[in-house]
Order: sequence, then structure tokens, then C-alpha cells
Amino acid sequence: MCDYLSVAQLFLQDNFFLERPLTFDDVKPRLLGHWGTCHGINLTYANLKSFFKNDPNFSFILGPGHGFPALQANLFLDGDLVKVDPQATIDANGVAYLCKNFSWPDGFPSHASPLTPGVICEGGELGYALGAAFGACLGHPEKTIAVLIGDGEFETATTLSSLNLVKLFGTPEESRNRNQKLRSRSDNGLVIPILHLNSYKITGPTISGRKSDRELLEQLRGFGYNPVIIDGENIISFQVNLANLPENPFIIMRSEKGATGPSAVDGQKIAGNFLAHQIPLKNAKTDSNQLKILETWLQSYDFQRKFTIFRPEKAEKVTETPKITQNHALPTSDYLQFMPDFVEHPGQDLFSPAKQFGNLLKLEMKNDPSLYLFSPDETTSNKLDATYQVTARAWAMRREIWDMPESTDGRIVELLSENTLFAALIGHILNNREQAFMTSYESFFTIITSQILQHLKFLKQAESSPWRHDPYPSVNLLSTSTCWRQDHNGFSHQSPALISSLLSTPNPRVNCLFPVDDVAATAAFDFMLSSDNVVNLTTFDKNDNPRWIDKNHARFQLENGGASIFGFTSDDNPDFVFTAAGDIVARESIAAIHLLKQDLPYLKFRFVGIASLTSAPIDESSSTGAIGTSRNRFSRDQFADYFTPDKQIIANFHGYAGTLRNILSNYTSPARIHAHGFSEEGSTTTPFEMLTLNHASRYDLAIDVAKICGRSDLVDKYQGIIDQNHAHAKSTGLDLPGPPL
Repeated sequence: MCDYLSVAQLFLQDNFFLERPLTFDDVKPRLLGHWGTCHGINLTYANLKSFFKNDPNFSFILGPGHGFPALQANLFLDGDLVKVDPQATIDANGVAYLCKNFSWPDGFPSHASPLTPGVICEGGELGYALGAAFGACLGHPEKTIAVLIGDGEFETATTLSSLNLVKLFGTPEESRNRNQKLRSRSDNGLVIPILHLNSYKITGPTISGRKSDRELLEQLRGFGYNPVIIDGENIISFQVNLANLPENPFIIMRSEKGATGPSAVDGQKIAGNFLAHQIPLKNAKTDSNQLKILETWLQSYDFQRKFTIFRPEKAEKVTETPKITQNHALPTSDYLQFMPDFVEHPGQDLFSPAKQFGNLLKLEMKNDPSLYLFSPDETTSNKLDATYQVTARAWAMRREIWDMPESTDGRIVELLSENTLFAALIGHILNNREQAFMTSYESFFTIITSQILQHLKFLKQAESSPWRHDPYPSVNLLSTSTCWRQDHNGFSHQSPALISSLLSTPNPRVNCLFPVDDVAATAAFDFMLSSDNVVNLTTFDKNDNPRWIDKNHARFQLENGGASIFGFTSDDNPDFVFTAAGDIVARESIAAIHLLKQDLPYLKFRFVGIASLTSAPIDESSSTGAIGTSRNRFSRDQFADYFTPDKQIIANFHGYAGTLRNILSNYTSPARIHAHGFSEEGSTTTPFEMLTLNHASRYDLAIDVAKICGRSDLVDKYQGIIDQNHAHAKSTGLDLPGPPL
């Protein structure tokens, strides 16, 4: 029946039970979707549902989301769809509703989506299903998750990297027993990967489909699995293998592409060929021969008779919502309370924001045993290694006595694949609704840009699903080893591009946080933990930096629109307004004011520190991007008050200057804005030289004011210091000693 409903969803807009001969009018005007994988999905779903029918902790993740007609058919017949969609009743009206609205305007999309009950992995962008499955099992030994991986998906880098996760969360080498099942382990749940081997992608064969059985088995054994190859049509074999899962199981299920569909059309092979991938009868709306083939195909399932026998009346009356809506309460941490009430000498004492984040993570991981940190081998280098005091690195392989703390129940997940880590993080957040953080070098966070945008789409669609009414914990990204300090690296490690990408999206669920010091970093940490249904990207330097503000100031920034005036370096009625978003660039802006007050004592200056930027607009009439957060944005009245109505603004940004200029331009005339930021210059060089190469140093900012004031002597003075530093750095490998702040 599921095969029939899969085909009917793809083709029919009427005559859903074939109660009369099929006509062109019964066929949809636009034939959209994918048929080839549907039969294999239906085989897998039926076998899993039969075997795990009494297990409330069993879940299924579908990697090939383009096989959605099959998933939708199963959810419909099982009565899961009607639980969230009262129109999907298991009767003739429900069948019509299901089929007519597939790939239809305002209907069901062609891929799995948040509108689908229980979906945590859409499968539109291939590669993330296996990582999501492992993430969904973290810390939940009661869970069993089977994940179907398409053999096209099996070629993606993320899937291949995700195969390594069994080495982190599988059975430890020193305790393996071939007669012991993985499900008996007590730390994480059981993942059952199933490779759907139907041998073809959209226009050609898959690599794994052309491999020999021996080559496939050896590949998976090398990753640490105990694989078995089965015939998907052999129900007994499927059930026997589910009943006798070894440690670290992996099922390879062979099935014919497009099985149960037409074997040939117009002389071309369809079933068992790539031509079955999408719509095998593309001209069924206009070609009488293809229409007849479609009718014969549909009749072969004998759906009307089987559905009449099958249909359970009680399914129409189910009212409970899927258990995915059950939620863990979001934390309400306030670590900021432990920070200083007053900073007596702003800028004099030095602290590392990264070490502060590490200490905060340590405390929160101690208090919350469900919190995980995902890190591509950079926990220590990013100075977050305080977390090792309360948990270990996830690891199931051989250990040496000199290794860092390692355990299969460790909650520091290190793997050199940002894509895989993010997939696991999303699986953990969406399935368990539990907190997680991920850190990476700033330049390589861009690797997961597409995945982040996919998650933002998920959150947007989830808001339109009434049954997904509980919030999801925020995605919390810690971006360090930034473009401004390249002590061990070079030009390849300089890219703040993720900031620009996220702030330019019209999706209003992005917060980019720029803590100016360790106190502000604590406020950012509290904000991330207490937020939901958003993506938070916090960017900070890992070296020691000046402490500028106290806890009340840091709290005020995030609660009052994301910006504040730094009174210790600001005047009333200023002639120029300096602003910055980012710790290092804020230091340079404050230093520039110090210089100018010495050289132009008759002028007044103000510094406005920007703690956060968001993709959300200022108001409904505004373009994308504002100062502040998605929950609390800087108003135009606040901007005029802080930045004055008309004074020139000298802006310094951690990322690309144009990104901050665009956001400031949503508040005021671009003619007022003199924006500085990273301009793709530098390599392995000294810290201050990096700033001057990108025209973001204190002297570059001061030159702006000197030019506006017509003081060419000061322009020459400041440029001369820049030139001297360049010569000194080239000669000695060190920057010139800087002036006091």
C-alpha cells in the first residue's frame, strides 16, 4: 500500500482509487518528486516498524529526504500524520488530501521537512543523517535509532567522516565481546546504520553500488563496524539480522532502484537504472502510452481492496501529539553575578575571554550532564581545556597512559570534521532538546555555513507547525583563533566570512555576539544558554585582553539593544563618535580616542561599544540587520541618542567593514560612516602589523579624524608611526611598543 501511495502522490490529482479509467485530467500538471528510492524506504520502514513496534524509544532517521513520498505514506497509514494534521484521516478523504497536496502549492513539500511528524533530519542536503543519529543518541542509553543512508549520500564527505563516530561512541576496544550486543552498553544509545544500496544516483551509478561485496564489507570493517549484506526483499533475513545485531552493527540492504515500477518506457530501461530516480513517466499528462503504463502500474498494487481491509477507524480519532514535543526546560544561568561590580582602571588588567568561556563551560557541564562540547581537535588550542576537569573526550579506541582523559561517555566530542560535528550537534539538540556548544577556528567555521542556513530554515518552518510548539535550545557557536592573530598560522586562517553570511540572511534568528572582554564574554555565555530557536555565533580572541566593563554594564548591553556608551572614555556632546564590535578592534578604537585627545584636545569624543548584531530587522519596515539581538534590538531613537543625529562615525569591525556599514546604514546616512575592518590582508605576521595591513589600527582610525579636520600634519604623524612599525616588525619580528591605553 505504501508503494501505491508513493506513486499516487507523485502523479495523481484525482481518481485516487482508480474507480474509473485513468485520464489526463487525473494527472498533475507538474510531476515533481523522486520515485526510485521509495520502494527501498518502504521495505526498511516496514521491517523496522514490525521489529521495534513495542519499543517506545525507537526512532528512524531518513537520509534520502527526497524519498519523502514513501515516508509520508508510512506516517499516513500508521496514523502518525493525523495526530498533527486532522485532514489526514485514514479514509478516502485522507488519501485524496495526501496525494493531491504532495508537491503542490501550499501543500506538502517534495522533501521531508519540519511539517513532518518527528523529523529532525530533512535529508534535502545529503550527508548529515548518520551524524544526526549519533548525536540523537548521546547520553541516552535507552534510545535505539536506525538511520537509512542512501548510496548517493554515502559518497558525501560528511557521511564518510561520520563513519568515524563509532570510534568515539561505539564499544570500547578493551571491553569488546563478540557475543555482547551494543545495546547493552550504558552510556549512549544504539545506532543502526542501514546503507540503502540501489546502485544509482540521478544520472549514473553510485560508487558503492559498483563495489564488490568484499570491498564494501572490508571498507566498513576498517571503520570499526560489523557489517552484513542483506536482500531488502527478504523479510525473514531482515528480521533475523535485527534480532541478532552485533556490536557496532551496519546493515547493507540491496534493493533494485525503482522496484515495483515500470521496467521499461519507450525502449529505455527504468527499474534497476538511474532513469527511475525521479519521475519515470515524465509525459504521463500528455502521452497516452505513458498514461496507460501509469494506470497498469497503479493497478498492480490492488490498493483499493487492501486499503478497505486495512483501514482502522480508531486512527481518525487520535489526538495526542508526537512525543518529540516533550521538552527539557531551558536553563536560566546567571554566571555574570560572579563577575566584578566595578572596574577601577578600565583597560589595565588583562584576562583571556577564551579561558573564561572554558571555565564557564566547565561549570555548566558539571551542572548539566546532558551538555556536550563539539570541537574539531581545538579544545585545548582554543583554551577551553578547563572542560577536561569535569568530563573526558569521547573515545572508544585504544588508549595510552599519556593521553588526555578519554571515555565513551565523554562529552567533549573531537573530530576533524566540522560538518560531522554540526550534524551530531543538531541531532542532539533536535532529538533530545538538550544544550550543546561547538567551537572552531573562525576561518573554518565557514565550512558549515550551508548546514547552519539549513537549520535556520528548519526553525522557520517549525514555527508554522503548531505541534512543534516547544522551543529548541539555541545552536551555540564559539568562534576563536580569529583573523586578527596569526601567531601560528597564515593567510589561509583568516576569514570572518561566516559573520557576514549569517548577518545577511533575512532569517531573523541569528545573533552575532562580540564580547569586548571576559566580563562581556560571561554575559554572552548566559545569553546563549537562555536563548532558544536561534543560532548564536560568539567571536572572541583567545589571548589576554584588557578588561573594560563591569557585570552591570555587560548585562545592560545585551538587555538594552546590544550597545552602550563607555563613559570612562566618552564626552558629552561629542564631535566624533567611535564605535566597534569585537574585542581587538574595540581596544584600537579606545586607543585612537586616547591619541586624539592628546593631539586634538579641543575636540570631544564618544565610544559606543557594540556587543551584538542580529539578522533581525530594526522594525517591520527595515532591511535585514540591526544592532542588538533577535529578542532586543537597538531602536532608531536609541541610535540617534547614542550616535548623535549628525556627527561622523568612525566604525571598527571584527569582520568585513561592509557588513557593519550596511547595518549602521539601516539607522543613518551612509555618508556619516567611516568603516574599518578586515580587508583580506596579512599572513603570519605581528599582531599590530595585522591591524595596520587591514587599516584597522588606532592610527588608521585617528587618520580619519585628522583628514576630516584638515590636519595633514597629524595624518603624516600617524602614517609615519605605521610605517615605522612595519619596518621594525620586518627587521625584528616584533611590533613597536605601543602607547599606553
